[in-house]
Amino acid sequence: MGSGESTTRKVSFGVDDEDRVRILRGVKLSEDVLQRMKGVANISLKRTSSTSIPEKDTVDVCFLLQAQQLQKKDSQLKALDAFYKEQLAQLEKRNLERYDQSKEQFHQAVSKTEVNVRSRNTDPVCSNLQAQILSCYRGNRDQTLKCSDLAKEYMQCIDSAKKVRALIRSRKKCF
Repeated sequence: MGSGESTTRKVSFGVDDEDRVRILRGVKLSEDVLQRMKGVANISLKRTSSTSIPEKDTVDVCFLLQAQQLQKKDSQLKALDAFYKEQLAQLEKRNLERYDQSKEQFHQAVSKTEVNVRSRNTDPVCSNLQAQILSCYRGNRDQTLKCSDLAKEYMQCIDSAKKVRALIRSRKKCF
């Protein structure tokens, strides 16, 4: 059972419920091996000759080194996970701030637009003439030309109302 008879083996580790390396491809690791795995950083490997290290110790050292690499990778993955969670939290915070800012700008624009739209005068113009024309058209369905004088008067009334409003707007712009 010297070192000439030992071969390199692939070993896979598993973790138990407490995130400790315990199971090695169906073989449960002993407390002694676990203690040695924890102390891997303190072990210095001194080989005097290839026959002086028993095969069991060689396998234990391989287990220890692989367990150490597994723990190192696990800690790197946890660090990356924490980093990306922090990045995601920052992005979500910025997104929420931009959403709130956009929402506020939208409401301000809506308020400003409502003021401009509601301030316009929408009172009917020449409503009495409009009612007379409608009555005339209803009474003279077959002879609508009889209502032409009323229609001309209505158009003149509308034109004069437009001129008055334009004059009012131009005076508001001057002041």
